[in-house]
Formats: sequence, C-alpha cells, structure tokens
Amino acid sequence: MIPSVRVAGSDVSITRIGFGCARIFGGSEAKASRRLIETALTCGIRHFDTAPSYGDGSSEKVLGDVLRGVQEATITTKIGIPRPNRRAQGPYSWPVIYRKVARPTLSQFPKLKRRLLSLIEHRAAMPNTAERPHRQLDRDDILRELDESLKRLRRTRIDLYLIHEPDQIDLTDDLKEIFAKLCTEGIIGAFGLGWGGDANVFHRFGTVVQGTYYPTSRGIQGTTRIFHGVLRHAEEETIGNREAGTRIREVLRLNSDAAVLFSASTRWQIESVACE
Repeated sequence: MIPSVRVAGSDVSITRIGFGCARIFGGSEAKASRRLIETALTCGIRHFDTAPSYGDGSSEKVLGDVLRGVQEATITTKIGIPRPNRRAQGPYSWPVIYRKVARPTLSQFPKLKRRLLSLIEHRAAMPNTAERPHRQLDRDDILRELDESLKRLRRTRIDLYLIHEPDQIDLTDDLKEIFAKLCTEGIIGAFGLGWGGDANVFHRFGTVVQGTYYPTSRGIQGTTRIFHGVLRHAEEETIGNREAGTRIREVLRLNSDAAVLFSASTRWQIESVACE
C-alpha cells in the first residue's frame, strides 16, 4: 500500500507516489493512455498530475474520463502555460513527431537519452538573467481557465492548483489573494508553484512547491514538496525499473514530508515502479 502525506495548510492528502500525465494523449492514443491510468490505480496510486498543455492539450480530458467516480483520487493541474491549439499545429506537430519518431529512436540509446534529459534539466535549473516578459494573471483569466480545467477533468474541485513555470508570471499579492479565496470557497484544496527547476528555489506562494529533485534538497517549513526528475539523478549510466522503484522509496524515506511523481509510457513500467 502506498502511504499518503497531508498537504501543508489544507485538508488534502495525496499518495506519496503520484503519476505524471504529460504522456497521456487523446485521439488514437486515448485507449493506451487510459490503460496507463488504470494500471496506476491498480498499483495503489491515487494522485495524478496534469496540466492544460500536457498530452498536446488532451491529458486533462482523458484523465477526467478515467477518474470519473473515483472519489479517493486527487488531481494536480495548473495555470500559466496555455493549452495548445491542436488544429493550428496540424497532424505533424513537433509533439507528434517526437512521440512517433524521436522517442522510439532514443529508447534504443538509453545513455544518450539520459544525457539529453540531464542537459535539458540543467538548463531549466540555471538562473535566468535575461529580461523576460512576464504574464499577468487577473481574476477573470484564472476563473476562466479553472472552469475549463474543471470541465475537462469532470470535477467540481481541483485538489492542488499550481502556477505553471512561475518564473514567467508576476506573483503579486493580489494573485495570492485570489488563490487563497478559491481555497476558502472550496473550489481548490491548496495552491502553489510547479516548474522544471529546483523544488526549493521559489519564495512562498501557497503551500505546495512542485519541482525537480536534487540530492541536496531540504524541507521548507509549512510547505509540501512534490518532486519530479528523481530517476534522472541516478549515478549509474542506466537504471532498471525495479531499481527505479527502490530509488523513489529511498527519496521518500529521506524526505518524510514529500511526494514523488514519475511518468511512464508502458503498463509494465508502472507495475515495476509502483506495485510491490
């Protein structure tokens, strides 16, 4: 049985191993995606992380269809990165090309794939010294996007609602007040920040920080951390799925207040990592 952790400052509890749904797609891949979510449920996972931009814009809907009626399941979704215009992308968009061509090719070269992922992660963690235009989210933006996510997820409440890539958003006191009011009204359970950098970098905005795991990560008082990228810090050149499950549990043992997300493209990978 996968243990749970209470999210700081809220009534939300999530399983300490969660399933990341960036690889959950609709269309011709919806059936296979549903099976991945169902396998995660069978293995005891009850927390799922998604976003409007995931799965080429279809992850939320597929997840909502499968989890409809699963009362004990909790969901994180986000605001900040727009949902892609799939019609404008056409049938040969980069995400489709990557899934159909690049990913199968890279799977034959695990060392190269690991190094590329590490490079991407390292660049994401580097401080950005260049001036970047920041988005400003007003109340209408938030309520509109939140309502759209709720409809796709078939929910009346979002358990965890995060600012996606918050280095691109103006994190004002007014914005914090809007999110806090949504918590008070019961529309969201808790809120915070989710990004590709270190889980300990950003200042306090809510009670959740979702970010990349580093072995030097330390707890933040009053904040629940949700790690991704745990398996990219293996010292070995390659790591098997059984070893991956052991590594995740070791990170959880060392960080008793945290949870870990992982993603997978096959049912066997999920079973190897999450099913004891």
